Amino acid sequence: MEVSKLLQKNVGKAFLVLLAFSLLGLAACTKKELPEPIEETPQIWVKATIDGVPFEMAAGKGSSYATTIKHNIDSNLTEFVFKINDLANEHGLQITFIDSFSKFATIEEQLSHSITTGGYKFAHASSWPFKLRANEIIVIYNDYKHSEEYYSIYSAQPQWAKFEIVSVKDVVFENKPFRMAQIKFSCKIKDPFTGWIYTISDGEASIPFGQR
Repeated sequence: MEVSKLLQKNVGKAFLVLLAFSLLGLAACTKKELPEPIEETPQIWVKATIDGVPFEMAAGKGSSYATTIKHNIDSNLTEFVFKINDLANEHGLQITFIDSFSKFATIEEQLSHSITTGGYKFAHASSWPFKLRANEIIVIYNDYKHSEEYYSIYSAQPQWAKFEIVSVKDVVFENKPFRMAQIKFSCKIKDPFTGWIYTISDGEASIPFGQR
């Protein structure tokens, strides 16, 4: 889904195997060559509780799969979208990272600039079109069984709400670069049509950001 279009229903292929490699930093005025990619199968998963009820999804496990999207919202903003769906349990979760639009030479440079460790604010708006800002997060929970969608952007967040990227790692999948992020999050989410509000707490995830 692209946030600017509100939850596209179409999703991509399963995100099953990634080839991971650690990027070496650049010493002062000294170039170092990147290591060859190392083949591995990193874990892509999300777990949390919604109103005290635990839920967990892992890409490639059962009927769960994950997708990523990079989209230029306008001339000022870019969004990196991660989405995971569990068809058997009829639910899904999406995490969108908003950043300023910049013309980087490569997608690797943009990912390195955008997806970094630290705490981030949740975007908040009362109506469409959303007024988004760089370094904001949007969390969306999909209840496919009841055709309901809950957005963090429609709910004012309490003081305990948080979104933190704890660590990051650069990976390559099918010759395309991605940025794996280990995150922790808690927030309120709201269905704008019914007004119902859920609480997501103790959220943790290992998820990629990039483009497909």
